[in-house]
Amino acid sequence: MKPLQDSDAQVLFTVVDTNRHYLRTWMSWVEDTTTPADSEIFLQCITQQFAKGLSQHFAIFSEGQLCGVCGFNKLDTKNKIGTIGYWLIAPFTGNGIMTQCVSTLLNIGFYERNLHKIEIHCAEHNHKSRAIPERLGFLHEATLRDCEWLYDRYEDHAVYTLLSSEYRPNPLPENL
Repeated sequence: MKPLQDSDAQVLFTVVDTNRHYLRTWMSWVEDTTTPADSEIFLQCITQQFAKGLSQHFAIFSEGQLCGVCGFNKLDTKNKIGTIGYWLIAPFTGNGIMTQCVSTLLNIGFYERNLHKIEIHCAEHNHKSRAIPERLGFLHEATLRDCEWLYDRYEDHAVYTLLSSEYRPNPLPENL
């Protein structure tokens, strides 16, 4: 993991563009990312949000290749709540990469940012995405009905939460 920077725009766009079919299954923003300029705008936006303490995003690398993004899509400093989001391209799923990344985000959130609560929202039927918070000890707190328009239908979201008082960092298996 490394912080996303403006200079990552071209490689980020290329990864999204070449994995468009897979990513669009659960990511509505994919259809709005049609040129490298769209990735540049996204990176400029998150850089501004980071400077204000409102978000923090990371590029995920494996085997020297950018293969995904994770981070705090929203940081509510007043209430000390962070909302984590993530995506990974298909060839890198199923190897524990995202579990390790989200575990790192938990450490950042609870120890560096002094958050009280961390949330993860997943499409209800996105079982791969839901497995991450379940594996890391989050509580399935609620299901929000029809909360995201995904191309031709509304999707319910499963909301997972973890409080700082509940967080017990566990060593990850060596094969992750």
